Amino acid sequence: MQNNELKIKVISSLEKVFADQELNAMGWNRGSMLLNEVYSFQIAYSWSGFMLKGVEVSVNSELSPWITVRKVGLVPSEMPCYADHDDNILRSTPGLYPDPLMPLDTGGLTFLPEQWRSLWFTIQPDCKVAPGSYPITITFNSSTGEELGIAEFQLEIIDAILSKQELIHTQWFHTDCLATWYKVDIFSEEHWEIVKKYINTAVKHGINMILTPLFTPPLDTVVGGERPTVQLVDVVKSGDTYNFSFEKLNRWVNMCLSVGAEYFELSHLFTQWGAKHAPKIMATENGEYKRIFGWDTDAAGEEYKNFLGQFLPELITFINENNLKAKCYFHVSDEPSAQHLDSYKSASDIIKEHVKDFPVIDALSDYAFYETGMVKTPIPATNHIEP
Repeated sequence: MQNNELKIKVISSLEKVFADQELNAMGWNRGSMLLNEVYSFQIAYSWSGFMLKGVEVSVNSELSPWITVRKVGLVPSEMPCYADHDDNILRSTPGLYPDPLMPLDTGGLTFLPEQWRSLWFTIQPDCKVAPGSYPITITFNSSTGEELGIAEFQLEIIDAILSKQELIHTQWFHTDCLATWYKVDIFSEEHWEIVKKYINTAVKHGINMILTPLFTPPLDTVVGGERPTVQLVDVVKSGDTYNFSFEKLNRWVNMCLSVGAEYFELSHLFTQWGAKHAPKIMATENGEYKRIFGWDTDAAGEEYKNFLGQFLPELITFINENNLKAKCYFHVSDEPSAQHLDSYKSASDIIKEHVKDFPVIDALSDYAFYETGMVKTPIPATNHIEP
């Protein structure tokens, strides 16, 4: 399975291969999966000769059309853990940590001397393969065609279907970050296409609820600061009257449903850590597009109450007309604490009459909010689950 210069070991996807330490992982040469599952394993390798470029990796199997091969990249970690950590960690020293899965370069792999690295194999047949046992042979060849090493894995595909996930699973999805990273205009056609790809990937990895930015989510934003505007509801202000367009929101909903998302986590209607202010809300007034609510808005003030009193009934009409009632969840404010009981109650009371038929969910660390009934569906961080 190896020559004098290349060490190869097939290992579980749960192992971490560090470049600077000897590999002690148990061998993992066979596995099983259901017809519609996704299976992954790794091949770790270490090269003891001079640096070797252009190494090709080939896969020989009936399953080849459904196999993706990527290399496990390394990322620098200056602070891998806090000082009060327990012993359930792999290591605590700063260094290079295996994490991102990177596409294989067209020029092949580069073998670096005396380092353990790994390749990540993903098998996703999507019910298109008959049940049975399938060998997978992986060969490493030099750029001149010399065989450097071979590894084998045996995968059994079981004649059964994994039932549909019943949990509702969300991870916050920030569309503004995608626009910033890819340097595209928010809600340009390029942006919509990028967002769709990311939501599609999220769904493939088990996420079925998507954070939906009715207005720019007031999350992880320094007090007085702003995130880039990502607002799906267009607003026109005429004095104390507001008109709303849900064209972008309708496109968002249809896009999410088209890639398999099922639930919509409607963005928070009040600021994080206390519900004292309104989120950033943009509107067109007298032909000018400008911010009408934000950190300078008293969440309990009459102006914002009036806005919500006009907005929420129209939003709920949109939800009902599009048969989304069983798919929508509302937020008040993220992570209120004990000193925010009064402001959170005030905010909750403002929207309660409008969204009483919908679940309201909020991240929560303080048990008092649940005890008093203000938050009926709390989402606690793991370090607050016990109370």
